[in-house]
Amino acid sequence: MAWTIQGDVDRLIRNVRRHIGEATANEWSDTEIVDAANEEQPNIYMDVLLPADKGYGDYSGNVDYVADQEMYDLPHGFIRLYEGSILDDDGLKLYDLDVIERDEKHAKAGIFVEGRKFGIAPIPESADSDAIKIYFARMPVPAHTGTAAAFDATSITFADTPTIGYKLTDANAYLGARVRALTATTNAGEIAEITAFAAKTGVATLAWDNLPTGTLTYEVMPDLPEEARPLWYMKTAWNLLMDKDAGSRTKLELLASNIKRAEATLLHVAMNRTDLRTQPLWVSEI
Repeated sequence: MAWTIQGDVDRLIRNVRRHIGEATANEWSDTEIVDAANEEQPNIYMDVLLPADKGYGDYSGNVDYVADQEMYDLPHGFIRLYEGSILDDDGLKLYDLDVIERDEKHAKAGIFVEGRKFGIAPIPESADSDAIKIYFARMPVPAHTGTAAAFDATSITFADTPTIGYKLTDANAYLGARVRALTATTNAGEIAEITAFAAKTGVATLAWDNLPTGTLTYEVMPDLPEEARPLWYMKTAWNLLMDKDAGSRTKLELLASNIKRAEATLLHVAMNRTDLRTQPLWVSEI
């Protein structure tokens, strides 16, 4: 017997449908709703959460060394690079890697940003898995659901074609994102954080506290914090209604008024929240 739990993507769909006045798929499919919500996530980050400067959007993840390779892909939606750490074979920190300027890479050890990649100085001489951990800020990753192609205690292979939403295919795309087991024979509801992602294979590295069993359906959870969700649902609904010119004037006026209040509330909460940041603000930005 498989157990199924309701996840964040399901909650997103139900709340957006409440705002657009469509309880089940008719004018809009579930995929259309999630795609619209994924497009709206970065706007809320950029307009409200990141200006609050309280550590929203900060993550960390591990990167493999490639022999004689200096430059590596930045995470999806990269904004800032804070610092790095050299890890030992057990994943424990040996020492810090500071962010340096690009023209310092021949004189100092550290990490630096160049274009859409980050570099390591000195250049690694040999390959090594999970060699360094980087601390960074990025835009939210798009949520999706699917059936795992494979999984074990330390990894999950994402579905080639998600059930709802879409999958990123760039290296390191999902660093810091969280995966929830939606359906499993045992341990449905378990959540694990992605610490590495291989784009070519679609394999995400993670560690389940309690390994799900059986056929596993999963969700890549939305990145937005709980306090931002009400605004997110309403703005997604507004965009859907406006795109299809499907909302009555009264409905749109009410929704616009509620969005304005929700934006003010979120800004107040974000500005007055305890700083979430644990890493120093020694940063390099695009």
